[in-house]
Amino acid sequence: MNTNCLEGYRCPRCHQEDKILILVKTWVAMTDNGHDPFDDAVRHLGDTDWGLGSTGVCPECKFSGKMYDFLIQKAKGK
Repeated sequence: MNTNCLEGYRCPRCHQEDKILILVKTWVAMTDNGHDPFDDAVRHLGDTDWGLGSTGVCPECKFSGKMYDFLIQKAKGK
């Protein structure tokens, strides 16, 4: 059972909870040579941004949906 970043989440199809692939927003430093997410200029801007509307994929069974779909107990009436 997860107790940190993925607490309350698991794949609704195969029930694995070790890893979920999530499409996130993040800052990178872009130059003509490419991008660097670890550049000193972006360190203070935060890590990654995702929420219940972000797309998630189970790497085991390939289930794809919104992170809301991965919640173990969804709020009633939602």
